[in-house]
Amino acid sequence: MVLYKLNKFESIIQLGAIIVLIVMPFILINLILSLSFENEMEYILAYFIFLGLFTNLFFLYTSIETLPVYRYSILLQ
Repeated sequence: MVLYKLNKFESIIQLGAIIVLIVMPFILINLILSLSFENEMEYILAYFIFLGLFTNLFFLYTSIETLPVYRYSILLQ
């Protein structure tokens, strides 16, 4: 069993993913606010945007919760 620390490249990738997951809800909210709801297709679009917003917040919650767990990784040989 070898216990090794993750390299900085993987840490940067994880941090970048968290930053994207933090910025993405603001982009989706801005997209919803830009809709005029004049036709029925915009209601369907708003539904999918809300669905994307909730899944984005779920993945943000799980990635922030599990971020400290992945500091070390165990390799079995």
